[in-house]
Amino acid sequence: MLRKHLRTAPLLVLVLSVFRGHTLTCRRSEYLIGDKCCPTCSAGSGLKIKTACTTTSDTVCEPLEGFYCTDSSENGCVKAEKHSSCQPGQYIRQKGTAFRNTECSACSGGTFSDGTLSPSCQPHTQCEALNLQLIKPGNASSDAECGEPVSGFLLGAGIGLVVGLLTCLVIRLQ
Repeated sequence: MLRKHLRTAPLLVLVLSVFRGHTLTCRRSEYLIGDKCCPTCSAGSGLKIKTACTTTSDTVCEPLEGFYCTDSSENGCVKAEKHSSCQPGQYIRQKGTAFRNTECSACSGGTFSDGTLSPSCQPHTQCEALNLQLIKPGNASSDAECGEPVSGFLLGAGIGLVVGLLTCLVIRLQ
């Protein structure tokens, strides 16, 4: 009786392995190629397919544009993050790549950056050199604000008018 069970066991294993291939279901993060479950490269995780899965090799993922790989294996990138954005007052010192984050640096005195994708800080506008009046000095995140200069005649007329009105007011109060 024991011999009979020993002869049927390999046959049972063979039958189960044949049917196992027909009922293979992959996990949510995988897809089926033939009889193999292959990992996906989810755009939601900042990845895309570099090399598709075959029956002999796994999927190879790489970062999407604007992302860099933070965890890699022999099968490519496993995890990616979005490149950092430089803040106002900073410029892009080193543009991000597929394997390195963007590097930002602070603007030095006399220059500014509004936080756009500028590779350098811009010098503040020199109002006086443009024959304009400085209204607001620039800082690391904004340019200087310039305005039309007030002419000497208008300035004198304005001061004269104010002094005249004050004199009339004082005389009337007495």
